[in-house]
Amino acid sequence: MDLGMHEDGDEKFGQSWRAAIVELAISYAVNHPTRLDCLAILILRVASAKEIARDLELEVSHVAHHLEELRKDGVVEYVRGKTGGQRRGGTERYYRATALPEVTEGDWLKMPHDCRREMAGRVLQAIVAMSLSAIRCQTMERDDNLNLGWQAVPVDEEGEGEVVDLMVEMGTRTTEIKARNKERLEKAGEVGTIRILGQLSFVRADPAEWDGRLKPGPSAS
Repeated sequence: MDLGMHEDGDEKFGQSWRAAIVELAISYAVNHPTRLDCLAILILRVASAKEIARDLELEVSHVAHHLEELRKDGVVEYVRGKTGGQRRGGTERYYRATALPEVTEGDWLKMPHDCRREMAGRVLQAIVAMSLSAIRCQTMERDDNLNLGWQAVPVDEEGEGEVVDLMVEMGTRTTEIKARNKERLEKAGEVGTIRILGQLSFVRADPAEWDGRLKPGPSAS
């Protein structure tokens, strides 16, 4: 059960989650270009409002406002401060995307449903943010090695196990590829190109059969 983890993150489960409606949190984070850009940056590295503003060529106050809104929503978290911010004696705050703990299959089975929902929401939030950022920055259309696709696969009990095995194999191979590339890049003194690899396998939702949404009231006459 691999739900991903921020490379700088060492949080234990439950230390940095906020109770929020996951769909709204995802929508809020990616529905504004500045918030989307901030989240895409903070998924990959720790940065301050000043640094992000410089990279995006925006006002620091504008970026700081959206970072604070993302922090209140639990999307990003405060990491550390460095004295000497915009104001004399001020503190320059550094942020990252909310850290994800490593979760084993046993952890997942014991986890309450609301915690599972938060965990899955944060992973999807990162995938959506990185995907939309790539479209926004026009990198997808220039990517000769782009690989996108999905399938709806009817499975029986044996098929469920086969899909789980496939996901585990993909995760293992991805980790091995990452380790080999890291070693080669370090020897060459290079940074390399970051490719986003996502793994998804979930039971399809049928909105027609879901009774959890708020029903519209009778229309006024």
